[in-house]
Amino acid sequence: MSAQERVEQVFEEKGVSRGGERYLRISDARDLLADLVDAGRAVVGIEGVELTEGETRPLPEAIADFSNRPDISWRAYVRQCAAQAKEFLGALPDRETVYVTLTTFSRDEWRQYGD
Repeated sequence: MSAQERVEQVFEEKGVSRGGERYLRISDARDLLADLVDAGRAVVGIEGVELTEGETRPLPEAIADFSNRPDISWRAYVRQCAAQAKEFLGALPDRETVYVTLTTFSRDEWRQYGD
């Protein structure tokens, strides 16, 4: 199974859909980082929410943007973003109701974003 297929499988099996977004528990998102690196996807943003019965409440302290465009190779950028995401996720409270969505870019999307 390819890294991209593993990523899709995690979102399918462990993800929670709400309001058109797909959310993961913090621990599942942390576990997914290595597969995202292997798939060549950079985690450029994280948005945390608290999910309860019928309510999705944004958590401002659980929002991060790693989309800066340093002058480094794509692979180095992917690894840098993963390291920043891992550190950020590690600092969040891993409570049962706290979930995150990960914004990722492929190399082509990253190039387009910078134009």
